[in-house]
Amino acid sequence: QPSGPYRFIAHSFGMYVAFEMIKMLEQEGERVEFVAALDIQARPERTPLSVLEDVDWLLNVARYYVNRFKIIRHTVPTWANELRRQLLPLSIDERVPLMESFLKIRLPQHTKSIEMACRLLNVRLHNEQVDSRPQGKINAPIMLFKAAKTISKDPDEAWGWLAHTNKVSVFEVPGSHLTMLKSENIQELARQLTGSM
Repeated sequence: QPSGPYRFIAHSFGMYVAFEMIKMLEQEGERVEFVAALDIQARPERTPLSVLEDVDWLLNVARYYVNRFKIIRHTVPTWANELRRQLLPLSIDERVPLMESFLKIRLPQHTKSIEMACRLLNVRLHNEQVDSRPQGKINAPIMLFKAAKTISKDPDEAWGWLAHTNKVSVFEVPGSHLTMLKSENIQELARQLTGSM
């Protein structure tokens, strides 16, 4: 689109990218009509490097994705201790690839799900290492759509976005951070988004 007004919808880490794009467009004199931020805080709590280097932190996050993709449905397998032992001496960047190959060998029937879970785990791990907090302010109003199942310790209803714009409207939509975009929840998100424009 060669000129505005522009509209942005950004989920999670994508909001930080959208925020920078909006700043550039506004600096060039373009108008951004609205911004929909889907389940993302302006000032996320960064995980300290010491925690990221902890194998047990990684295994706990991995457990979330393994459960979500129904790779392992019930109890922790007996070989989980062997995986932990193999991960311990590795660097952060070496751990997810080893975990992926380890799981594929033991659970070949879940190869595609393991690949997806490990991709998401890698994204989470790298996002935790990036200081992505927005800098500056934009003129465009922000509509913040929070997933109902997201647990935030932030007492600020606008999750810090008022420091970066003059108007933030907050909405709650069904689902979690990941499932808010699934077919069973997207209709409600679309309804609220349409009603807010």
